[in-house]
Amino acid sequence: MEGARSLVLLKLIVAWRVASGFDVSPASEFEVSLVETVFASDGKTSDEFGRAVAVFEERIVIGAYNEEESTGAAYVFNSTDFSQIAKLTPVGESDDDCFGCALAIYGETIVVGAAYSIQGEEEEVVTGAAFVFDATYAQIAKLTAKDGGEDDEFGWCVAIHNDTIVVGAPGHESKTGAAYVFVRRNGQYVRVAKLTANDGRETDLFGYSCAVYEDKIVVGAYEAGAAYVFNETYAQVEKLLASDAPEDGSYFGRSVAIYADTIVVGAYGELTTTGAAYVFNGSYVQIAKLRATDGVEDDYFGRNVAIYDDVIVVGTESADDDLGEAGAAYVFGCNGTSSSYVQLAKLSEDGNNLDDDFGLYVAIYEDQIVTRA
Repeated sequence: MEGARSLVLLKLIVAWRVASGFDVSPASEFEVSLVETVFASDGKTSDEFGRAVAVFEERIVIGAYNEEESTGAAYVFNSTDFSQIAKLTPVGESDDDCFGCALAIYGETIVVGAAYSIQGEEEEVVTGAAFVFDATYAQIAKLTAKDGGEDDEFGWCVAIHNDTIVVGAPGHESKTGAAYVFVRRNGQYVRVAKLTANDGRETDLFGYSCAVYEDKIVVGAYEAGAAYVFNETYAQVEKLLASDAPEDGSYFGRSVAIYADTIVVGAYGELTTTGAAYVFNGSYVQIAKLRATDGVEDDYFGRNVAIYDDVIVVGTESADDDLGEAGAAYVFGCNGTSSSYVQLAKLSEDGNNLDDDFGLYVAIYEDQIVTRA
């Protein structure tokens, strides 16, 4: 392996979660330990291994969008023994597709975004695509937008829950953006909705981030400083805004995540790029603003967010440490009684190099956290 990038898997021990609330400082009973660092079996430095990460049950999926001259690949690992199970590549794709720039996994289904995939038979157009793989790691579907245009970047973000897949296309219609919803019916994925913001404008980049949980979909439009919520009929039911940040410049909506009734929205431009993440409840009321206890300007806290149950992970681009701007990921937990969030841990890699992007991409499932290193 020629200097290949790695992914760090950390085991999460949530000892502070007690029914009676916090009797002691939760951070004192919260432990995170490094379990494994994994590599692609054929990885190279230029592959961008770790550009996207996802985890579900015993499978970890890692994107490498620049593998094989930018066609890209996604790698599947077993989270028990950390062995590489499969390497996913798209059928019939060409160079520069950016396959692996976005990932999602649920149950036995994996979705991989390829934002620069070329579509069209008579006239080739770079619109993007998303690819679906089953439990045998065979490609079972290629999702595209029939109304897609040049530079739509369809596949820039992907999300899945049960039989529903959401694919973002932030470049659609002069970067106004859109998100497309596909549902599996009789073994086939059928497009059922095209989501847009009811107040969308050019360059909003609606569809830059997306998340889905049961019948609720969240789509970020960070140039508008907003995130939008859609219900089971695909109607817009809420526009989320930060209570204390302007729509422009905070990049609120750069990342989104949802679990049950809780929505998390990253805003890495908040407070001169120190960054923040905002938490909303099922009534779409902001209940918390998360910031790193040691945050400083240009940390870009909130570039990526993930949630499972009442634990939230927030990634940074360049959090300062003793070695420089090496990056970190922060873990927050909620006391179910008071709904207050506290920082439980800062994750960083011992001996990491300057600008190694640790924490830039994060994922969580039960007691496992995955982050790029």
